[in-house]
Amino acid sequence: IKRAQMVDILHRRLNYPSQGAMLKLLESNRINDCKLNRHDVCNYFEYIHGLTCRGCLFGKLNHYPAYANEPACLTGPGEVVLWDEFHVVVRKDGNVRKSVTSFALIKDGYSGYLNIFPIVENTDGIMVVVKQLMGFYKEHNIAVQKLKWDRLPAHQSVLKDVASMGIQVEYAPAGRHVREVEVEIKIVKRTFTATLCGLKYKLPVARYGECLTWVVDSLNLTMTGKNSYLTPF
Repeated sequence: IKRAQMVDILHRRLNYPSQGAMLKLLESNRINDCKLNRHDVCNYFEYIHGLTCRGCLFGKLNHYPAYANEPACLTGPGEVVLWDEFHVVVRKDGNVRKSVTSFALIKDGYSGYLNIFPIVENTDGIMVVVKQLMGFYKEHNIAVQKLKWDRLPAHQSVLKDVASMGIQVEYAPAGRHVREVEVEIKIVKRTFTATLCGLKYKLPVARYGECLTWVVDSLNLTMTGKNSYLTPF
């Protein structure tokens, strides 16, 4: 009991570390002349800690209400459309860059449906893709209500033009696109690479855009855990 009480003192002095953290601390000999061992720590946490440590009981084990910073549930396609861009770099002779082609991967926030368009990252190029996107939704009698994309100079330059088309614009917080669109970009890139490697011939670079469109169409048709239907429209 006395040795367990010594563990209790150390536990409080070190601002209430977990059992695993204290075991690592002792096993790594970070405290000079410490006479405690693994058995003492295990005894303390098994028999004493849960009854006497007020700091952990009221500070760690008591879960205070947390409010998730999540948007309200979407009600239909086009309500929020997520937009991000990526590049396909073709290299020749080692690390010498030959060409870079940019694409916009656009995901419907409600359905998860993906669209991909080649894009030139300037004001005119952005507007061309916005009009193509609106045309796609219009074919299905759906209006794009909000675009959510990164705060890039080219995106900021078209803000007034996009607003004049009746579309709201929201800038994605740093890191938020990682789970919204960039995960999809990673999947598209891996599937694209697998497709190229699976061909029995070398696909010309000029056909990469068509191949990426095929990849995205295949992903839209594939039933996954996120997409329990074949197509949203």
